[in-house]
Amino acid sequence: MASPESPPQRNQTFLKDLARNYEPWPLGTDAMVRILAWPDYTQPEEIRKVLQASSRLFGHSDACLCLRHDSSVDPPVSEVVDKINAELQQRPEVTERGLEINILIVDDIIPGNEWYRVGLTAFCAVAIKRSTGDIRSQFIDVQRCEKVHV
Repeated sequence: MASPESPPQRNQTFLKDLARNYEPWPLGTDAMVRILAWPDYTQPEEIRKVLQASSRLFGHSDACLCLRHDSSVDPPVSEVVDKINAELQQRPEVTERGLEINILIVDDIIPGNEWYRVGLTAFCAVAIKRSTGDIRSQFIDVQRCEKVHV
């Protein structure tokens, strides 16, 4: 008679736990190509860098720029959207060619030990060079996808 902790049961539990570790964070987009970024929204230059790094997404409906937002450190979402729109109006893709870009604000409450799950379905993450390793840099650093350094 097998004990309650038989090897097959332990293996099945182990595999279920392992699978949970690789389950992507659910994002509100079906776009095939996703670029993840978390700029400091109080710094227009950081928003510009992210848009420049994502410029190939303009005009592609199957692509999405996924921007992290955390209400504990970022301005209100409405202010962030206004700042992004202001920077978009400076982009030639928008002003001269009339192209659009899909943007998703990822404002879910995400525990720090699950941050990496956001990037499990990302094509890449935009890593902004900063003088300090702040929360935004830490978030991008743990993503399990390619990084584009700007």
